[in-house]
Amino acid sequence: MFFFVGQGLFYWCLVTSTIASDKVEAVLVYTGEPERVGVGFRHATMDEATLLVTSGWDLDEARLRKTVPKRAGFRILTETKARTTDQNARYLKPMLKEAGVKTAELVLPWYHLPRAYFLTRLYFLGTGIQVIPVADPPAPPGWWRHSVIWVEYVKLWGSLARVGLACLGIENWPAPQIVPTRPS
Repeated sequence: MFFFVGQGLFYWCLVTSTIASDKVEAVLVYTGEPERVGVGFRHATMDEATLLVTSGWDLDEARLRKTVPKRAGFRILTETKARTTDQNARYLKPMLKEAGVKTAELVLPWYHLPRAYFLTRLYFLGTGIQVIPVADPPAPPGWWRHSVIWVEYVKLWGSLARVGLACLGIENWPAPQIVPTRPS
């Protein structure tokens, strides 16, 4: 019972707060919906970030590089193996360490942000990388009445099971639900 109440408080605090960030080095986006990368690029531009980092198997890297406007000193790193939010966070950890990133914004829709932020912080423990959560779009009024947040609430427990399995070297069990690729 304590864990469910704690999870509820964590979600409530994260979904209802706005965290202002100073200049960040990188903006992280876990793909899933096509518009997420554009939103991430907008944040990277606003925050003068020099790096946009995307993660997700459904990412068309060539298309991304064509659609994101070129900017002096701006780089894009992509990770295209991750099929779950757990894998997004796990696979980005070494990439960000290698790039020398110290501050990053995690930009995701309000309903997905609590779970993704929790997993990202978990995997980034001890790295010295500060992760700042940014909900875009922000939570609507009465956000707790939207079924999508309750689905995410339950998915956190499945994600934690995946963390445990990954510690045992089991990467893709149970197999993530595969969504058919979008036609190009």
